[in-house]
Amino acid sequence: MAVPHRQVDEFGGRDMHKLIDQTVIELARRYPNHIALATSALEKHGDALLIAEKVSTPHLPAKKTKREIAHVHTEGKNVDYSMHAVLSPKDCKEVIEKGWGEKMTLAGTLKMPAEYLMIYTPRSESELKVVRDILEAAIGFMTGAARPLEE
Repeated sequence: MAVPHRQVDEFGGRDMHKLIDQTVIELARRYPNHIALATSALEKHGDALLIAEKVSTPHLPAKKTKREIAHVHTEGKNVDYSMHAVLSPKDCKEVIEKGWGEKMTLAGTLKMPAEYLMIYTPRSESELKVVRDILEAAIGFMTGAARPLEE
């Protein structure tokens, strides 16, 4: 089920798109016991972070998203490099209040969890750091994984 919900302006450039792709790959490598990088179960194309098969489904939000933690809009008609992610209620509130994202149009319906947000496309490296932190928070919420210590 793909329901268009995309960013309409202020897109990052191609260099930023490459950095976003790299960030998603790096996160998959950073949490190999908790997540897997695969095609989005919800979009049916594009990269997504999913709960690894060996991790049990922790809660209803994970079940509703077919264990998908986040995906980036990199393919299809509406390529904008925004993303959808599932966050804790507390993190959802912070993301929305700080203007980093908004609730997905179907969030809180029978099909989608209330914690399902669209995260805006980062336009700079400082915004990419924020998005990376948001994705790590989503990984933690969806898998229970603690952030690895910085190397």
